[in-house]
Amino acid sequence: KKNYSEILGIDLSKRTRKREYSTARYSVFYSLYQDCYRPCEISRQFGYDHSTVVHGIKTFKDLLDTKDDMAVDFWNLLKLSDERSYFHRPSKLLAVHPERRIRHQDNEEQGNLEQE
Repeated sequence: KKNYSEILGIDLSKRTRKREYSTARYSVFYSLYQDCYRPCEISRQFGYDHSTVVHGIKTFKDLLDTKDDMAVDFWNLLKLSDERSYFHRPSKLLAVHPERRIRHQDNEEQGNLEQE
């Protein structure tokens, strides 16, 4: 299991609304969502309401779209950690959304074809 607090350099267990903490939390929510976790699964793992997770995913995507410096920094840290280590995803979670996983894999393959 990844220690996101270590990767991002911020204590994610703090329940505060300070911008750096909420952006870090949202970056983890967004990363897990991109890795085929459902918001309800993410909310159970972190102890937040599922609507908070949905809001965090949307907010972080908006921050990335506007190239917010803090959001981009957190995102780069998460992606760098993914490149260095295998991201452990329990098979039962992948089995919940096989069609979503297939679409995600198809998008990756399409991206690889475009690069060639």
